[in-house]
Amino acid sequence: MSHDSPLLAPAVSGDLAGEALDSIAWLAEAAASKPAAPGANVHFSSQTVEWPTPQWLFEALHAEFGFTLDPCSTHENAKCPKHYTRSDSGLLKTWQAEVVWMNPPYGTEIAAWMRKAHDAAMNDGATCVCLVPARTDTAWWHEVAMKHEIRLLRGRLTFDGAENPAPFPSAIVVMRPRSFRLLSAAASANVRMSDGL
Repeated sequence: MSHDSPLLAPAVSGDLAGEALDSIAWLAEAAASKPAAPGANVHFSSQTVEWPTPQWLFEALHAEFGFTLDPCSTHENAKCPKHYTRSDSGLLKTWQAEVVWMNPPYGTEIAAWMRKAHDAAMNDGATCVCLVPARTDTAWWHEVAMKHEIRLLRGRLTFDGAENPAPFPSAIVVMRPRSFRLLSAAASANVRMSDGL
């Protein structure tokens, strides 16, 4: 499979490792060919803010990043042993040095979650990987998402528990810590950095 896979394409910045891209594309094709799980006849509409992460997508990205925290989940759909539910108020917790999988509520509060992920990456050494609707017309997309690596998913995801694809396109936004950016820039410029970073 080529790196030009139609299922996932890096869009803004960053270079997606070929193995990760191939894994995600392969898993997407396998998931698309599987029949819906028995009892998975939940109809998701654009009126809900909760869209449980497709397991195949999480597994492919977890293999690449090694997630340690899921800050916006329920106990039933948490993707990491360390997770926060709505009652835990993940926005108020520290994400310092965590590798975060974030599939935030898709309502008006998504802007606050994206700002929290951005701040955790820039100030607390976290790596935050966010599954979000590709809402390129919103303020949070331009003010937060576009400052980071964006991977656009082709087509529309079928979220866990749904029979039909979502009524919106999705994207993966990867927010890396400032130290990662400095080391990457130094490597690109062939500059020797001290071990202190």
